[in-house]
Amino acid sequence: MRKLFTFLLSATLLALGNLGVLDAQDTYKKYHINETFDGLDVLPTGWNYYTGNGTSVWGKNGGFALANDAMKFSNSASNGRGAEVTFPIIQENSIFEEGDFANVVIEFDWNCVEATTVWAGNNGNSMHVSLLGSKSVIGADSASMYYDAVWSIYVLGDQSFYYWNQDLGPFDDELGVYTQPAFISGGSKSSYAWLGRKGSGYEATQLNHAGNKIDMEFAKPKTYHIKSVMDFENKIVKSITITDTEDDANTITIENKPFISSAVEDLARLSLMNTRDGGSSQTHESYIDNFEIYVEKEYLGKAPVYINYLDQDGGIAKAQRVELDQPVSTSYSLLSSDKVSFVENGNYYAYDKDATGEESVVVKYVEEGTTEINVIFKKTPATTGTYVWSGAAGNVWSELDDNFNVGGTDLAYQSGNAVEFSNGASLFKEIEANQTIQMGDANVVISAEGYSIGGTGKLTGTGYIEVNASTTLSVVNELTSGVEVNEGTLTIANVEAGKSFLVADGVTLDMQQGAYFNKPITSLGGALTIIPTSNFEYASEITGVKVLNYVLNQRGNVATGAINRTAIFNNIFTDGTLNVTSTLGDTTYFVLGVNSRDADYSTVKVNLGENIFLGTSDMNGKNIRLGELSGPASSEFVGPRIRTTHYHIGSLNTNAEFAGAIKSFGLDSWDNTQAFNINKVGKGTWTLSGTSDKYYDGTVTVVDGTLIVNGVLGAVEPMAETGPAGAEKTHMPIEVLVADTATIKGNGTINGTFNMYGTMEGNLTVANIGMSGTSRIKIGVHGTTADKITVLDQGLGMTIIEGATLEIVETVKPEAGAQFQIIDAVYIEPAWDDEADDYAVNGFMNFVVPTGAEYTFDANTGILTCVKAGTGIEDADYNKVEVSREYYDLSGKLVTSDFSGFAVVKIKYEDGSVSVRKVIKK
Repeated sequence: MRKLFTFLLSATLLALGNLGVLDAQDTYKKYHINETFDGLDVLPTGWNYYTGNGTSVWGKNGGFALANDAMKFSNSASNGRGAEVTFPIIQENSIFEEGDFANVVIEFDWNCVEATTVWAGNNGNSMHVSLLGSKSVIGADSASMYYDAVWSIYVLGDQSFYYWNQDLGPFDDELGVYTQPAFISGGSKSSYAWLGRKGSGYEATQLNHAGNKIDMEFAKPKTYHIKSVMDFENKIVKSITITDTEDDANTITIENKPFISSAVEDLARLSLMNTRDGGSSQTHESYIDNFEIYVEKEYLGKAPVYINYLDQDGGIAKAQRVELDQPVSTSYSLLSSDKVSFVENGNYYAYDKDATGEESVVVKYVEEGTTEINVIFKKTPATTGTYVWSGAAGNVWSELDDNFNVGGTDLAYQSGNAVEFSNGASLFKEIEANQTIQMGDANVVISAEGYSIGGTGKLTGTGYIEVNASTTLSVVNELTSGVEVNEGTLTIANVEAGKSFLVADGVTLDMQQGAYFNKPITSLGGALTIIPTSNFEYASEITGVKVLNYVLNQRGNVATGAINRTAIFNNIFTDGTLNVTSTLGDTTYFVLGVNSRDADYSTVKVNLGENIFLGTSDMNGKNIRLGELSGPASSEFVGPRIRTTHYHIGSLNTNAEFAGAIKSFGLDSWDNTQAFNINKVGKGTWTLSGTSDKYYDGTVTVVDGTLIVNGVLGAVEPMAETGPAGAEKTHMPIEVLVADTATIKGNGTINGTFNMYGTMEGNLTVANIGMSGTSRIKIGVHGTTADKITVLDQGLGMTIIEGATLEIVETVKPEAGAQFQIIDAVYIEPAWDDEADDYAVNGFMNFVVPTGAEYTFDANTGILTCVKAGTGIEDADYNKVEVSREYYDLSGKLVTSDFSGFAVVKIKYEDGSVSVRKVIKK
């Protein structure tokens, strides 16, 4: 990739006599950096950035990118408080001479779109823009908070500009903080950069900073131009000027202030950080543009520079270009346009950097001779067609290396032509594209196994890459039509390997790109396998895929109190099945969603494979919606670390079984606690058959449909836990709530508080039970046996049946006089009948038995007695949920349910099935 910025001027001025060419006061800018970022999509050569995480004192987990032809700093998260950019150090990498460092100038535009700058709590929020040297270190204690800082402009809660160097405060040994603002985000003594004295209110914080306030208001979103002149020899900020770019009159200049730190020796970093008061998330978004570092120098003359375009034999490739009025004794560099390939007189000319040699020249006076640069091009007959890779001259894809074959002739690539990698016998399949390859509207087709296309260059144009055999892409691919994957496995080893991906049924994407990935993936239907090899967030929009196989090959762990070192699935995926499996054979974490965001997979069936543990990212929260969740006994469903998270499961109205354990997350390294709530939604059935006795601190709500518990749901009793930081927490048993539209059934055990508004049936064991007027206990009688509800009453409350209904369903007729223990409880409080001014008959407000049957129920003992069996349908399927019954006479006429004689009954079930039987109605 070409250099994205250049050092524009030479190291020294020649000692010139008084030639009288110009006034000796005329000056030019001797640049160290002159960068507008226009058209860039990556940082310039020699630049880098940090977001904290043990790398730098000046920020933590902040986002950073090039956007809108500027540098963008952006984040909104609990840990997202800033970042810094580094650039070539002036002392080590610049062209400045001894004596220049007394007048170093930096200029840039700062546009703050958003920042949290409010007075809050015992301190305040602020937004900092700071200039630093190269030696900033992790500030785990107050003593290093301002090490190696030149100056800082910051904004506090009153929306005013402050300048730190105005009034440096002393270190307070008793409070353990400096009284001036601190930049650090994180650290053992000052958790989030106290801006005031610890324990003080916002008035005291404001007072502490009064000496740093300057007479200029801050507003956002607005762009301010910053210009500062610095003396690095005497550690003095000679001046710093802030100017409102929309109103030049709104400006202020501060002069002759010391550097924040006398230890500063060079200039290397720009930091932006949004400190917080110890509360919640900080939102910040800023842009830095038009970045200059220079020294103003005097010059005494100007002269022209001639740029000659020659071929490798010395012939003229195209007409000479002249650059007039260049400062004498400064360095003039070739422009990017000077190096662009071109076609002239039927020949293709490709720039040859090695043959050209120096790309800059020192400007001389005309009297001393011509100042010129000879730009050398490789000359080849212009050839169109499909360029088929041969690798005849090595592995480099360029306009100089003859590695392609066109019509039997070996050629270097010529821009605008299609490319094909179909030679399976080539000795060179690891392709290096180390320049910008201009494809025009042509395409790249890969149809032989084992090719890998990488390098430091990039592909540009309007076409696409067609993959018909397993291959690897690590090159920056800016072809606007993306990548089409028709067969095999595409290994994506660079986040910029394609702008989009069109995938056929059955292909595999092996994600090894090593960075956040959000490129759109589209299919016309069928299955797609994704292997998330690298541990980053995957947030692509996946459309058209019906079955997504997500194959994990890294475990993740919870060693730091968070599920980390695993891929995060935050993709936009709808209307399909997500199968999560592992190649590892034991515990593998599948992380769903990120940082306090809702995750909507309400139209997705999520199937966990063997040993897959479903969890959330380390700081998740809000709502996660799954159309269906299933998994084997070896799987787990793990709660959140910090934020209360609500899972809504079952919106597809299907039947599914989760046989694994549901388990809460323990206290983390900060002693955080969390609630883990599960809502069963939709008309379908969700079966829980695992042992979930480590599930605390949450609520299970059956909103609709049926929840079948065949295992253990919820911890038996409270559990005390001491966290890594020493905090003590008592985890409480869960609460189960069944809505009046829902059913809970099964043969398992439910611990915790149980509130029934809907229907309960089967052989459940519950810790306790509370019921209401809409509650219904449905008991199946199976001839000689019957269902039984066991109530343990673990000291969590009484067993009450106020206003509830007891319904008896005969699956097999019992004998008259048969008795069944259908409720086994320490105590049953029968419903009170207001009209009778007494307890309700049989203890329940309503008692429903089959047609013609007679039963009695003793609320004191929980025993059901059959006086007479009913005349209902003996072979009805009571494992299904009925929707309706219709009765017909033998002529097919619809009759009422009280019809007497032979009839045909048509029963519709919730799952859509229908049964038809002949019965006798008496």
